[in-house]
Amino acid sequence: MRRSTFRLLFFVLIIIQLSVFNLAQTKPDSTSQQSVTKLEQVKPTECELKGFDIRLGLDYYEKLLSLCRATGNKAAISKILYSIGNIHLREERPAQSLEAFQESLTLSESVGDKAGIINTISALGIAHLDQGNSVQALEYNNKALALSEAFGDKKLIAQSLRNLGDFQSRQANFAQAMDYHKKELRLQEDLGNKIEVATVLLNIGNVYKYESDYAQALKYIQMALKIFEELGNKAGIADALSSTCSTYFKQGYYSQALECSSKSLSMHEELQDKWKIANDLELMANFYKGQNDRPKAIEYYQRALKQCEKLGRKQCMVHQLEMIAFMYFRDNRTLAIEYYKKSLAIRETQEKISGIMKAGFNF
Repeated sequence: MRRSTFRLLFFVLIIIQLSVFNLAQTKPDSTSQQSVTKLEQVKPTECELKGFDIRLGLDYYEKLLSLCRATGNKAAISKILYSIGNIHLREERPAQSLEAFQESLTLSESVGDKAGIINTISALGIAHLDQGNSVQALEYNNKALALSEAFGDKKLIAQSLRNLGDFQSRQANFAQAMDYHKKELRLQEDLGNKIEVATVLLNIGNVYKYESDYAQALKYIQMALKIFEELGNKAGIADALSSTCSTYFKQGYYSQALECSSKSLSMHEELQDKWKIANDLELMANFYKGQNDRPKAIEYYQRALKQCEKLGRKQCMVHQLEMIAFMYFRDNRTLAIEYYKKSLAIRETQEKISGIMKAGFNF
């Protein structure tokens, strides 16, 4: 109780220092990913594996897992657990994601699935990083790279380099991040995978953006955008537009950022990618905030909040609630505190879950 009161009393000091939160960094992933709309009518009838599609949803994979457990097919069970772990990871259920990945890793090791072992180790690195366990995350990412190199699989090496680049970027070690991304770029060019080349170009552009080198950022983002357009890859185009928008915003080119965000939002809505929709809505809210248009800013933060709630993304919900509180604080402090209390309740629940999880995994 004292802890909650202390946080509430210092709300004004904390909220003023809130930085713009980049939702795109929460889960760095390839722009070639599938739309996140669930195919709710699809149900598995037997233990058969297809390519992972997050749109199928958790229920589908849990039912498929039951069918495969009945057959005792360890290789299939391992791959399904990996898929389940990724869904939990994306929907911010860290304890469940770690549990699924650990079992998947054990099974992959038991059947000698080298690619499965490397992929799961990489996933464990991402899961630990999302929980702020940077030491464990780095250990897993380095191990994945070493195993990929020993295995001699260029695709796995490239993915391991990307994960290490993402790790260093999130630690604000931008020079190291750039080094990993450029090594990956050379590999992807050798492999001739244009979508992945465009994706890593976009990642490089984003690192330049974080370093405030906006000219270089736009150069690489536009290179990525051109490739995505040539390939007709709508998800990639929309993501490159989002990065362009956020770069314009950081430069103070608010009208260009708003126009760009509207295009990106329309494309992500067409793709039904709720994660990216929330990101675009927040960027537009930030624009209106920068223009001191509080009603419009609140409108877009509220819309972003609804997307975060649909996805069950607790950190995203907390951020939107705190931004709404900040916007209300000048004119309606009662309502501002109400929103802050909501964010505080979610924060404390997440801290309890994190504490239990850490104790269970002996971190």
